[in-house]
Amino acid sequence: MIYNICIYFFTVFILYASKQAEVEAYENFMIAEYYMLNDSINIAESYYEKAFEVIPLSPTLLETIADFQIIKGEYFIAIEYLKDINKLVPYKKEIGFKLYDLYIEMDLNVEAESTLDSLNTKFPNDIEILSTYVSFYYQNQKWSDLLLIYEKIYKLNPENDKILSKIYDLGNATDNLDLVKSILLKLKSISNSPQILSLLIEISNSQGTLRESIIFIEEWIGNHGSSHETIMNLSLLYMRLEEYQQVIDIIKPVYIEGHATLELSKLYLIAHSRLDNINEELLLSKDIIKYYPESQFGYEALSSAYLQLGIVDKAIEILILAIDKFPNEINFNFTLGNILYTIGDFVNAEKKLYKVLKIVPEHIFAKHTLAMIFEYRKEFSRSDSLFNNIIQYNKDNSIYKNDYAYVLAERESLSIEKLQHALVLAEKAVEMEPENSAYLDTLGWVNFKLGFYKKAQKYLEKSLKMNNGNPVILEHLADIYTKLNRFSDAIILYEKILSIDSENQKIKNKINKIYE
Repeated sequence: MIYNICIYFFTVFILYASKQAEVEAYENFMIAEYYMLNDSINIAESYYEKAFEVIPLSPTLLETIADFQIIKGEYFIAIEYLKDINKLVPYKKEIGFKLYDLYIEMDLNVEAESTLDSLNTKFPNDIEILSTYVSFYYQNQKWSDLLLIYEKIYKLNPENDKILSKIYDLGNATDNLDLVKSILLKLKSISNSPQILSLLIEISNSQGTLRESIIFIEEWIGNHGSSHETIMNLSLLYMRLEEYQQVIDIIKPVYIEGHATLELSKLYLIAHSRLDNINEELLLSKDIIKYYPESQFGYEALSSAYLQLGIVDKAIEILILAIDKFPNEINFNFTLGNILYTIGDFVNAEKKLYKVLKIVPEHIFAKHTLAMIFEYRKEFSRSDSLFNNIIQYNKDNSIYKNDYAYVLAERESLSIEKLQHALVLAEKAVEMEPENSAYLDTLGWVNFKLGFYKKAQKYLEKSLKMNNGNPVILEHLADIYTKLNRFSDAIILYEKILSIDSENQKIKNKINKIYE
């Protein structure tokens, strides 16, 4: 058996071997091949050895013997033969691949990669070698190296957009988007593929680099022209940057030409609303209702615009039309119910809110408004039932704890037990949001109703520091000062309220009572 060979200093011996030696080696070689075909491996080996003894430096014979050792499972011996071939003749790609396959089979990844590197040096830009790199890096999870190989492959074939998708998908899956971005930026200089810009836009959006996304989209438009999609994407980016005038400027030409989609029209209206262009809101809302009658958005926007203008009857009119067209739409019914509640039409408000609850039984906002209606009508048991239900199923929500505490404190002739319950609720609300001025006001007011004037003063003064122009907080603190006989301080606060609301007769009466 042959375990190793020595390479003599005269590597060209084979070129000058005698004719007789060549014939003898050839005969032994062919006999060995015959026995190999007949599965007589041991006999075949002996003839291979005889051939090798005659001509030890034949690359063909060395490769055959290497293959023979591979069949026998003698991988290390095979590797030595293959290495010897590379010393005898210029580096052969097939030999390199055989070495690589053996190293892979033996889990010698370092050696396998080194062999690939040697192949790549000898045969740069060979697609077969690059493809082998792909497999190797994937198996070994060398994602950055794999991405760079994909880059090389794409450079060889810039028309292959599938490679671009592979680059992006791999980078996204392995959290290598920064590297993907740098690769795509380099590829952009050699390729006009629109997919490169598309992927760069997607990466920038996902990374939150909005300005960069805008640059890429504008480049896209410069190369390929604008579309509804690019206009929408560009507008959304400016919306996220709160640059609403830019949104208007982008969409306006399309809108004027009558080519704006519903989504672009919505965005156009929203941008105007953010800039308080209320007249534009009205016009655009009416246009959306006219041209897109099946869209709820136009009705929502128009009723909202009328409410902003204080034209409540028109808002109600639009909401009634909307409910007639979309009878089971929650938002329309709830909004109308809420408006009716604010103007004191409790009967109709209650009907709308119960309709909401019929469709969505756990609609928390409808329950809350209903509770306030019952509170106003002094139907306290119904109010208590709803508030307790809301709090029970929304224990982490401080708003409803605060609101219930406040309405309890505002009730006349409230029992001490109810006031103590209000105190617990108010304390929990403040505990959850200690810097909320409204919650501090409620806690102070409950303490006032319980007769804890000093505690009430502490909370109300803190609340007023945070919201010093709020008439309710001013009045509550002034009432506390009155109870503490701090009449001059009380009058200062009462007068501040009158500077805001000069016709407030209740405050005037409180001032007069101090002077009596």
